Amino acid sequence: MAIFRNVNMSFWTDTKIADDFTPEDKYFMLYALTNQYTNIIGCYEISIKQISNDLGYTKDSIENLLKRFLSTHKNIEYDFDTKELYIRNWCKYNWSESPKLDVPLFNAIEKVKSDKFHDELALIYNNRKSVLEKEDD
Repeated sequence: MAIFRNVNMSFWTDTKIADDFTPEDKYFMLYALTNQYTNIIGCYEISIKQISNDLGYTKDSIENLLKRFLSTHKNIEYDFDTKELYIRNWCKYNWSESPKLDVPLFNAIEKVKSDKFHDELALIYNNRKSVLEKEDD
């Protein structure tokens, strides 16, 4: 796992962020993108209590934020059973086209406990150009 995460400066000028996100939403999104549990696929296990402790919000506030990100912003999902957080479009901004990424991505996807998140990530993975080319060989 990387010891740092880059956040593109366009985060602050993105119209969805600038127009629709509250300061609390921006704080939470930056946390979701950069906390110590993030990984190569943008889907990682983290409890509500861990998020609450890290951000200094109550558990209820965190649950409300997660619900808002699912229903309003539609870019973060949380599986309360497996305690996994999934950042939609992570792959768009963090995956390169390099075939060298195939094995680490595959290994990380295989560890996802949530069936929904696993299946969605596997579909994205299986549509990678480098994976499709291997199937054609």
